[in-house]
Amino acid sequence: MEPQSKLSKSMKMISNYMMCDCVSLETIIIPDNITVIGKFAFSGCTSLTQAPVLPATTLQEYCYYFMFNGCSALTEITIPKSVTSIGGYAFSNCSSLTTVTIPKNVTKIGNSAFPGCTSLTSINIPESVTTIGEEAFNSCTGLTNITIPNNVKSIGEAAFRYCTSLSTVVMSEYINKIYSYAFEGCPSLKKIYFPISLSEIDSMAFYNTGITTVLFIF
Repeated sequence: MEPQSKLSKSMKMISNYMMCDCVSLETIIIPDNITVIGKFAFSGCTSLTQAPVLPATTLQEYCYYFMFNGCSALTEITIPKSVTSIGGYAFSNCSSLTTVTIPKNVTKIGNSAFPGCTSLTSINIPESVTTIGEEAFNSCTGLTNITIPNNVKSIGEAAFRYCTSLSTVVMSEYINKIYSYAFEGCPSLKKIYFPISLSEIDSMAFYNTGITTVLFIF
């Protein structure tokens, strides 16, 4: 029988570090009445293969820091529709993660939310998102394409750094600024389009990429 944890229906909160580094844990069942999952709650649960079904409507609006950090066996996750912000390092180094479902209510993808998710080949960022933080998808080496929603006005520092398979970027029509190192080390990126709204590109934003064609759309 696989090691699992079934939480009591009387619980309302999963505290900080509650199951951090439980390296043999493969399955967890979270009851619908849970409203808060704390920082590092499941961080380092390297055998967690089955994504826990998170409460659909009652969970806090914020996915806390390091919530599933280092869950290297986790293959998919569905973020509940109650969540509006994905915190820093929430899914960092989930190296087997292939599928992430982000709800339409999310407005912010925090700093280092998904770095090192090397099996992630694509991700649908909903139009509701306005902020893509620093290193949000850094070193997602399997990522091949990305569409920046039109509500995003800037791309954070090193947001897509070392995404070595990234070949297609559809840029927001209203992007104002691209921060330093945003696409550094993306050798598969050959062509980029810049909209008329773009006013600033910081140093080394496209350093060491494979870009051969740059088009400014007026």
